[in-house]
Amino acid sequence: MPARGSFFTKVNLLPQDDFERSFVGKTLRWSLSAGKSIVILTEFVVILAFLSRFKLDRDLNDLNEEVMYKQAVVESYAATEDEMRALQDRLDVIDQADSDTLGASEALAKLMANTPLDVRYERVDLSRTSMTLIGMAGSERGFAALLNSIRQSGDWTQISLGDIEFSQRQGGVIFTINGKVSVNNKTQGGIGTNE
Repeated sequence: MPARGSFFTKVNLLPQDDFERSFVGKTLRWSLSAGKSIVILTEFVVILAFLSRFKLDRDLNDLNEEVMYKQAVVESYAATEDEMRALQDRLDVIDQADSDTLGASEALAKLMANTPLDVRYERVDLSRTSMTLIGMAGSERGFAALLNSIRQSGDWTQISLGDIEFSQRQGGVIFTINGKVSVNNKTQGGIGTNE
């Protein structure tokens, strides 16, 4: 009996071709085997992109909702902002008007601080550049003290005495004092305004 290993012969049904052994054939065989890997890798990337699109779409929707919510909040404050701007404009006008005014309360407070005790005013006319005092002093000494305090205050220029008479019936000096008011800064205690 013949030996078992020698009885079987190898049969190759695929013909051996010189093309498979050539450079082009080897390159083609390598590209086909590597191409499978590249196709698998590309499909993996496409699947990842497809799946990540769901997450990115969800994030985009969340961001759009957040933007719409914040936009609604900002629009809800638009009326308040317009109100605040209008109020600020009014306050600016008031500040401007206040800085342009005479500061009558400061001027009168300073006048009263410098007025002797026995002097009463019947009328005080105050304008931007002048002041007129009409009143009565209980004595000549009180009238002299008033004139002295007006002169020393430094707020008055061109002081002129209008009517001066001694009233026996009222028992005092009736006077009219006119003067130009020097323009000082209100914050420094002057009678005038900022100009």
